[in-house]
Amino acid sequence: PSPLNEKKPSRYPAPTGLGFLCAPGTCDPAVQNRYNGTFKATELGLAVLECPCNWFGSDCSDDWVAVERVLRKERLGDFETTVFGVSEADWQRVMAEHRPGGVVRVQAPSPTAWGDRPLEQPYALANDRESGVVGELEVLTGPPETHYHPTVTEVAFRVRALPVGPVAGTPLYINPSVAGFFNKHYRFLLDALEGDAAVAHVAMVASGAGLSGVRTALATLSREGGKALHLFYGLRDVRHLPYRELLVRWVAAGQVGLTLLVSSGDPAAREAPEPEIAAAIAAGQKLRAQHAGGGKMYAQHALHLSFLAGSLSEAGAALSNTAVVICGRSELLLDTEALLGELPGSADYLPQRVFMNI
Repeated sequence: PSPLNEKKPSRYPAPTGLGFLCAPGTCDPAVQNRYNGTFKATELGLAVLECPCNWFGSDCSDDWVAVERVLRKERLGDFETTVFGVSEADWQRVMAEHRPGGVVRVQAPSPTAWGDRPLEQPYALANDRESGVVGELEVLTGPPETHYHPTVTEVAFRVRALPVGPVAGTPLYINPSVAGFFNKHYRFLLDALEGDAAVAHVAMVASGAGLSGVRTALATLSREGGKALHLFYGLRDVRHLPYRELLVRWVAAGQVGLTLLVSSGDPAAREAPEPEIAAAIAAGQKLRAQHAGGGKMYAQHALHLSFLAGSLSEAGAALSNTAVVICGRSELLLDTEALLGELPGSADYLPQRVFMNI
């Protein structure tokens, strides 16, 4: 039989494997610290394996940081930026191990869950330690998926519905930032780049809310300098482009080369008053005209074409001297890897040069 939506590879590519020994009626593994006193968690076979689903960090409640309030929200079409307010000490805890692409889990206890366990929603943190504001934690969200079991998306719907102001009702928590962009050798992006002198370019490809993860990488690498940075981003409507002013500043300063793939057929969705954004749309349209595969063209196709006969090729970028960072839905990750696999040298370079955070 077909697996539940919650366990299909399209949800997460499961870098550490799939966990089938889960809490009854859920996709939540029973092998977790919070189930130590739960009878079913001690059944034979449940408590002898390390949880493979806990890639995003500790499930221990003493790691949780309380969200005191929502400081700001901005709705951009389907996107919404949310800035949580936490204490200065708690902010330091969340950001202590943060890396580009780092993931936080927003947690909330729920009576709808098995054993009154907390439910969670992972987000790529949009701010970094150096350029962020102490006490502020920002996430970028899209509409929650509607085809999952309600316990999977309960926290996502709550985050979208939160008003600006103090958090009322059931408390909300955030785990410290963990993980980050890593390659097939499980080396994190900045560590890998530091040890790979051949990398002269970093090309980032993102779609939808995945822009929040690459934002931290762009911020860090633009400060450090020494690498040519390229961003390929896909969205429906450029009028709803997140972090618009920041992207314009980076492009205007020559810090980032930007290519936008706008999927809407509405002409107004591809118009922008800023010359930097207009040029990025034009770059995407130019690549679209070269697309011979038929059907729709997304950011991953633009990245592939750019390596062959676009801005990356013109800049001398190839897999031999380029790191690729991917942030978005699992379809984006899988498609991008498949397309890069068609490029010269892919077998030699993809394991150490492609980075993702799930």
